[in-house]
Amino acid sequence: MSERSLDAGMVRRADGDRAGGGPVFEAIHPRVSAFCRSLLGAADGQDATQEAMKKVFEQAHRYDRERPALAWAIAIAGWECRTFRRRQQRLRETSADPQPEGHADGEREVLARAEVRMALAALDQLEERDREALMLDFEEDHPPLSPAQRKRKERALDRVRRIMRRLYGTS
Repeated sequence: MSERSLDAGMVRRADGDRAGGGPVFEAIHPRVSAFCRSLLGAADGQDATQEAMKKVFEQAHRYDRERPALAWAIAIAGWECRTFRRRQQRLRETSADPQPEGHADGEREVLARAEVRMALAALDQLEERDREALMLDFEEDHPPLSPAQRKRKERALDRVRRIMRRLYGTS
């Protein structure tokens, strides 16, 4: 399809003619796909292409007749590629779990992090004096625990276990 007939097809699509969508799609898709793959790679480029093509046809009523249809579609694809990269970056920044190197190691890491989250949730339900008793061993330059401190720590641990059983059915 020539650039001129592509522009005319996009104008018809913008005017609500759904029948002309197939040839417009067939003309735009390979170019948008190549553009997205060049920016993001094969798999991610395919995802961005799909979103871009969806937006091209959803937003066809906004098509500026003074612009070439291909340039308009490529601009939408560029926006989708930038959006895809920003989304991926945010996922990397907010992900608490590192990318697993091996399946078994990654699974163990995820389970360990879940256990830590469970323990922290239980600790949040403890009274301040119990949290302090549990933290005594972790203070730098702290002398060995006295018998009373050890007893307080044991009671605090018992409370944590009860909370864990109540919350999660485990100890």
